[in-house]
Amino acid sequence: MAARFSHLFHLFGALVLYTLTYRVLPGEQTWRRMTAFVAACLFVISPAGLFLSAPYSETMCAFFNFTGMLFASIMQPRTSSRPNTVLQSGSIVFAGIFFGLATLARSNGVLSVLVFLQPGLVLCNELLSGPQKFTALVKLFATGVGALITLLGAALPQYIAYQSYCTGDSTRPWCQRLVPSIYSWVQEEYWNVGLFKYWTLSNIPLFLLAAPMLVITIYTASVCLLSRPILLDQSVSKTATTVEVASRSIRMPEPLRWFALPQLVLAVLTLTNFHVQIINRISTAYPVWYILIAVALTSHSYGNGKHSTAVTPLFGSKRTRQWVVRSMMMYAMIQGGLFASFMPPA
Repeated sequence: MAARFSHLFHLFGALVLYTLTYRVLPGEQTWRRMTAFVAACLFVISPAGLFLSAPYSETMCAFFNFTGMLFASIMQPRTSSRPNTVLQSGSIVFAGIFFGLATLARSNGVLSVLVFLQPGLVLCNELLSGPQKFTALVKLFATGVGALITLLGAALPQYIAYQSYCTGDSTRPWCQRLVPSIYSWVQEEYWNVGLFKYWTLSNIPLFLLAAPMLVITIYTASVCLLSRPILLDQSVSKTATTVEVASRSIRMPEPLRWFALPQLVLAVLTLTNFHVQIINRISTAYPVWYILIAVALTSHSYGNGKHSTAVTPLFGSKRTRQWVVRSMMMYAMIQGGLFASFMPPA
């Protein structure tokens, strides 16, 4: 039964990712539809592999996280028409609800609270100096509510654990900590998780297993956060003018910048604090890398040369883009053999 739920959430997650990609990307409708389809297909062949079919929580977390980001994207209207304050405020709260559910499914879902950071800062600036202070105040309040609901998804299990283990005559050692977290205690005590604790010579093979996804997640998140245009047309020469390049490029959508920060923080934390190989599993709930790989695959990205203007050629050559997808499929198969033999990358 649990495996059936995993399959259902996997299907629903692919559908939501399709909708999210189609909504946030600018450009021609047919291209957006094709790119959204490719992003959904990439989610199907995610390096998480068997974990998306087995009774694990990866697909549930991904579905809730994607849905939360879809609601969050409504904060940024697609047209220049006057925004609907009630709709946007409501969408922010619903985003927090789904981020909270994602956090209940997997604790790393709490990183999605960072989605509210950048729009929250913008709203604070509008509240202080903008002409529509009441509208900014309403949206800022909704943003705070959404963030609190997300954090509630992390606090609720901790509260239940504290009531179970820390209120009787015999308490556990973690109950006396300044922030009594059963998650961090279990991970430290039984899994040896902590800052650079996993950085040993014997774990080098696991770092090699994690390296492709670490590179992809950090690179794609950095591209979004730098907010540089993405060059789509390979026919653009190195000597093209800025106007020519701009006409064949797309601007980085604002929501992708919001979504990139949780992905970047996740990758850095996994590299420094967690069992590094789990990046292949837990990265599946973060849409930015799927979307940017899909953009690279469905557009004529600039070749191996470097352009003089501030334009990002995604994943360089065609061969690089092909190997990104091949590595995902190869790892999913290799992972199945390793996991069936009771070996990492669990």
